[in-house]
Amino acid sequence: MNRKQTTSVPLLMDAARHGRASDSLGAPAGTSRIASGRRRIALNKEIGLKLTSRRDRGFTLLETFVALVILGFSLAGLSMLMIGNFQTGREGRRFTAAGALAQQKIEDLRATGYAAAASSATTESLTETGAVSGVTIFSRSWTVANGATAGTKDVTVTLGWSDNFGSHQVQLQSKITN
Repeated sequence: MNRKQTTSVPLLMDAARHGRASDSLGAPAGTSRIASGRRRIALNKEIGLKLTSRRDRGFTLLETFVALVILGFSLAGLSMLMIGNFQTGREGRRFTAAGALAQQKIEDLRATGYAAAASSATTESLTETGAVSGVTIFSRSWTVANGATAGTKDVTVTLGWSDNFGSHQVQLQSKITN
């Protein structure tokens, strides 16, 4: 085993008498230092063995516990933020889908022409993509009424849905001309 170990000069018990405040390695009077690798240990007559570096001592149980509590609160807050982001994204997607389905119905009524445009007799149940089968979360209805001026009709398309946050509704209005 080829291990380097150095020791300092002997303790200088009479350092004050000779006017020196430390030994040749810089240790205070009455102490000696042993250098072994990267670690420095101070030998003091009154205290005994003492590690001199904070890194060498490690962390106490209390410090570790406090760090874990802070980490736990941070992760709990981060998870709540993520849940909120997912819910906001879902609501945004539903409002966008509802607006697109309402716009699609207005375009369908324009394509049928002025004379054939009529109000809905029943409410349609639709998915986010506009399909009538599957998980239908939207209900769509529309009204077509004579406009304020001759040769126009007022079209109102309403989409509604309910979820954990309550009932929501998107309504689009447009005019069809002759």
